[in-house]
Amino acid sequence: MLNNLQKGQSSVEYLVITSAMVFALLMPVPDNELTNNNWLAQYQGKNVVEILADKFKRAYNNYSYAKALPPLPDDFESL
Repeated sequence: MLNNLQKGQSSVEYLVITSAMVFALLMPVPDNELTNNNWLAQYQGKNVVEILADKFKRAYNNYSYAKALPPLPDDFESL
């Protein structure tokens, strides 16, 4: 049997890990020389959640554009 001190231990561990993950996702991309020459340069000052939201928006815009194009004709080889 568990004593009273051990019953809430896993709740504290989950709380610590979850808060650390939320803190890491909400940290902004740093402004330093490592991010000046790669794809993160345009996202400096934004956090991971904003970057993911922007990437999903762009992907959905690309998908909806491709979905809106008319279909290719059946006799495509004869063109």
